[in-house]
This record gives sequence, C-alpha cells and structure tokens, in this order.
Amino acid sequence: DGFLAPEPMELELNEGSSTTGINFVLTDGLSIRGRVVWPDDEPVVGASVGVETGGVSTNRWGRNRDQLWVDTDEDGSFLLTGLKQNDYRVKANADAEGSPRWRGVIEGVASGTSGVIIKLEEPGSIKGRLMMSSGAPLPEGLEDLVNLRLSTVSESDAAVKSKHGALSLNAEVEADGSFEVKGAYPAEY
Repeated sequence: DGFLAPEPMELELNEGSSTTGINFVLTDGLSIRGRVVWPDDEPVVGASVGVETGGVSTNRWGRNRDQLWVDTDEDGSFLLTGLKQNDYRVKANADAEGSPRWRGVIEGVASGTSGVIIKLEEPGSIKGRLMMSSGAPLPEGLEDLVNLRLSTVSESDAAVKSKHGALSLNAEVEADGSFEVKGAYPAEY
C-alpha cells in the first residue's frame, strides 16, 4: 500500500525457451510528508490525502486510476511514498459532523517535500426558491416531481477541477419552492 505501479516492461518468451538474467530492482521512490488541519489548525484524524500522478484514465467508478491515497494518523500527519520526481497536486478531504465533505488542495508540491500543511475549507451552501416563470408559487405537489441538480459549468473549469474536481450537487425542493444545496465550492454553476 502506498506505492504507485511501475511502468510496464515488455518481455518476449517463445514456446519451449527459457529466459534468464531478468532482475527486478525495487526503489523506495520519493515521498511527500505533511499534516491536514481544520481552519482552527487542529489536526484532522482519518482524513484522506492523495496525489494525482498525471494520468487521465478513469476506472468504472469515475476515479482516476493514477492516484495514490493514504489516511492521516492521530495528529493529522500523512506520508505519501513511492513517488517519482515530479510536482504534485496534493488534496485532502474529510467529513465533519453535520456538514458535507470539507476539502483542501496544495498545487505544485515537489516529491521529496516535507512540512506540507493542508488546511481544509468549509463547503458553502446555495439557497433559493423555485417558482413559476410568472412569479407564481409552484402548483401543489410539483415539488415532488422536480429534481434540482446544480453542476459546474464545465468539467474543464480549471478553477474548480484543479481544487475539487467536477461538482454536481442535488437539492430537495420544499412545498413552498425553497431549496438548499449543501457542499458547494466557489465555481460557476
């Protein structure tokens, strides 16, 4: 756990032949060490901390396969190991009681760096009211038929994707048309 898969090596073996002299050398790689803290600088225990290794392929759940994730310990510390020489986007997230997921990101962290501090950001909310184009309230029962979903303008929106990934958030519409979307981060929706 904690190591990235090596680059594949092609080996040709013909039927009935033997190949010798194949040696595998394992390297420790470089690491990034740091802590995850809440806005009041208290440590975040059990936060998920990860780096993207630059690949863009995704697995069937939509997560990038070229990522490495670890959890923080009791003082919020993390150690990402087995990294190649590179600059990384280090991101962290954690759940807070009664609140959507808090997130934080540091861009351009060089492998071999220690002392990284990731301060989690509190997600915001968007509140409003759904009404008819005439300004009239919703007809009775219509709120049960409405699926209100806010999505970022584009998955390639650099400001959002670089910090938090593409966002799509749902809200329940109340009988009076009011709604609240929780877990929103600064972006165009």
